[in-house]
Amino acid sequence: MNGDIQPSVIEQIKEIWTLCFGDERETVDYFFKTCFSSENCYVKIIDNKAVASLQMIPCKIIDKEKVYEAKYIYAVCTHPSYQGRGIMSELINEAFEEEKLKGTKAVLCIPASESLFSYYKRFGFEDKIYNSREIFKRKDIEKIYSECSYFLNKSVTEIKQLRDELLISSSYVSFPEAYLNLCSEFGYNYCYNSNFYALFSVEENTVNAVDCFWKNEQGKKEMLYSLLNETDADKFIIEYFGKDKLKGVIKYLNPDFKINSPIYLGIEME
Repeated sequence: MNGDIQPSVIEQIKEIWTLCFGDERETVDYFFKTCFSSENCYVKIIDNKAVASLQMIPCKIIDKEKVYEAKYIYAVCTHPSYQGRGIMSELINEAFEEEKLKGTKAVLCIPASESLFSYYKRFGFEDKIYNSREIFKRKDIEKIYSECSYFLNKSVTEIKQLRDELLISSSYVSFPEAYLNLCSEFGYNYCYNSNFYALFSVEENTVNAVDCFWKNEQGKKEMLYSLLNETDADKFIIEYFGKDKLKGVIKYLNPDFKINSPIYLGIEME
């Protein structure tokens, strides 16, 4: 089922979401208020009840300034009572056929665990999304940071523009502003100036900066300073554009479309 989804079915989808992922209902409601579209939601109905759903978030693959329409598959969930019946496999394949008709070039996915990589590869996904990672202790950053002024959670419009400017010479995924706003609902913060940006969260004395970029070494030092200044954490995990670590997969829907370079996605929510 895809198209005009009734409010009663949307409520059922929300219930499955919270049941499978444990997200706060307020966060789920915010997604449906700001990012949801019936056109981009696929749901399986059995006995007049929603039992499985997935979201296809619109995004763009920027490949060295060339722009391609794509989707980011998100919130893939089946009610526990209906798991193990192949329902989600049917729904994923149905979604792919619909997206082909819409002209979507590819679908991107960040599996929530290592075991799910093999699951998605059954549907023709292949390794493509990579990044690099560095880990710092607080005392290490104190030796190398550079003080600077920066903005914290000021403007998603400015963040999106800066992110696209810093990544433009790479192969990367650009998301709409609504999705960037959603990150805040999941506990993420943005800090940035003209030399860097960083999307980060703090948990158990650890900063997880899951999407970072900087113009030069000075920009990196300024980014580290902002993270140091905004938190009391002792450990800092910095993830950024690179080719060292496999993060996700791609499914090409158009046989004539192919991205040769590794793709950077960065922004993700499990």
